[in-house]
Amino acid sequence: MIEKELNVASDFPPVSYAEWRASVLTDLKGVPFEKKLIHRSLEGFDIEPLYTVNDWPSDRDSSGFPGFLPLTRGSRVSGHTTKGWDIRQEHLHPNPGAANKAILEDLEDGVTSIQLQLDAAACMGLDADAREAVELCGRDGAMAYSLGDFESVLEGVQLDIAPTSIDAGSAFLPAAA
Repeated sequence: MIEKELNVASDFPPVSYAEWRASVLTDLKGVPFEKKLIHRSLEGFDIEPLYTVNDWPSDRDSSGFPGFLPLTRGSRVSGHTTKGWDIRQEHLHPNPGAANKAILEDLEDGVTSIQLQLDAAACMGLDADAREAVELCGRDGAMAYSLGDFESVLEGVQLDIAPTSIDAGSAFLPAAA
């Protein structure tokens, strides 16, 4: 257990933008600052390598802050989410076991919720054994037609902490049951 609180700001003296830039220019060894460190976004504006409080003149900015007048950035300080970001991953592997493995790997790697896409046959409410379902089984989603299939796909998923939505198309009622 760490007994002393880490305070990186107190470990280093304040540095002005001019001092920082001079140090960077030395490290660049003659490579132009603008060429190496300023990137152009897809939208066509420059992205600087460092921004300071001087780059955001908030006293003249009419957009304000979230939750404060003029409310152009929303009426809540926390924005539109109350619990932060939801990192949702869609899963549509046809094989329930393979889908389960991918879901568990994603949850372990930081995904916070799951979107399970059912295959075309399930979305149309067809039984996997139906003649009409032959070419639709496994297309564009997981082959989950029974409670056992859903248990296989979601085995090991802690549904109380990893919200899961199921896209079952027009067969949403049977899937919900």
